[in-house]
Amino acid sequence: MSDAPADARLEYAVRRLNWRRTHYGIVHMPGFAPFGALPSFEEADADRARREAEVRARITNPFVCGPNHAARSRLPEPIFCDWLRDVGIEPMQLGQQEPLNWDGWWEQARGNITAEQVAHVWDGLDRVRFFEVVARPEGCIGYAVMAVDWEYNDNWFEPGAEGGTPVKVFRRWADAEACRRENEEAMRHVRAPDPHDDPMRFETTRWTDEAFWPLGPPVNGCPAYENATFTHGGAAPFYEIVEIELPGARPGGGDG
Repeated sequence: MSDAPADARLEYAVRRLNWRRTHYGIVHMPGFAPFGALPSFEEADADRARREAEVRARITNPFVCGPNHAARSRLPEPIFCDWLRDVGIEPMQLGQQEPLNWDGWWEQARGNITAEQVAHVWDGLDRVRFFEVVARPEGCIGYAVMAVDWEYNDNWFEPGAEGGTPVKVFRRWADAEACRRENEEAMRHVRAPDPHDDPMRFETTRWTDEAFWPLGPPVNGCPAYENATFTHGGAAPFYEIVEIELPGARPGGGDG
């Protein structure tokens, strides 16, 4: 929980944990990406659960997450096997091989596993979580709405390297999101009332990365992280929200 003073109001930040694909699977690395904050734990946890479900739906084999069983679950392997049997899943036989090849076992077994059983497997893999909720004092973090500085390189548009142009800073993420959405809609209307009428290519790999590109399907036969991602102008982001620390911010303060 938070170290905030007893009289400070709290907000609940939703953060994406930093999982990345390596040559030995998808591993949890240091760092996180913020997705804003909500005024109650219940709202933030619902947002976290929705995002978690979306990512899990993209992973056909949860046992590629983490280099070994201990990195995936707090349950020792014999207890984890009992956990699977609780819902009618016959696990690997302990002692057959060392270490146990859970990845290969899943590929053979998943055709006979129901959606409810899959959810139970994820519950047992309690160290494989892609999002978290963190409580912190309201007002210590600002949310800057930034205009993306798209630059044309004679072939397509790419986001500038300077981080964009600030529009306005808010103390509450919901207010920043409302501002971002309003500016985004206005820009899209100016560029092309019909999004598909804008044929220009925009390189959006950075935002695809934020949406868990390493966990997605291959592109043109290659891993997703080896391919730049493009979209047309009607679908490109023109504004985004960046978290910033507010120097000297007073917890529980009002909008800036």
